[in-house]
Amino acid sequence: MGKLKQGNVVVSYPDTITLPERAGQLSTTEVARIPKARKGVGLACDSTAKALKKYGDRVPGAGDADELAEAGEMAESIDEVIADLEHALMVMKQANVLLDGDAHTRLRKVLSAVRAAEKFDANVADLFRSVIDYFASTRGGGEGGASPVGGGTPA
Repeated sequence: MGKLKQGNVVVSYPDTITLPERAGQLSTTEVARIPKARKGVGLACDSTAKALKKYGDRVPGAGDADELAEAGEMAESIDEVIADLEHALMVMKQANVLLDGDAHTRLRKVLSAVRAAEKFDANVADLFRSVIDYFASTRGGGEGGASPVGGGTPA
């Protein structure tokens, strides 16, 4: 299995795929210049390679049938890897929403306890300023509120 590592993520892919050296290094302009393949390019390569093996002598200059079959196999195989990656990304995004929601709920409970304790000890608010600032912020940290990361008060 081939491996591609990016930060904390390692993607394994079949040995039938050879990643081009320039993959990940192209500008958006360079990517736009690459011919766009239609759906089914891998299957078309496979059936055409079979025909070339049988009747290639009738089509001079058509290229090597084995290379064409290999290119088609890589095109199909990488589509499967991408589908798996997209599913894994969806799982991670849902996990992120669930974990963020859990952390937010736990902070909300702390805020309630701080507000209750504040009635008897005014200094408690200073000890838990980050949770108070977090809930004092507007939802996006935008206009009318402080940033949840930086704390502070609205201008």
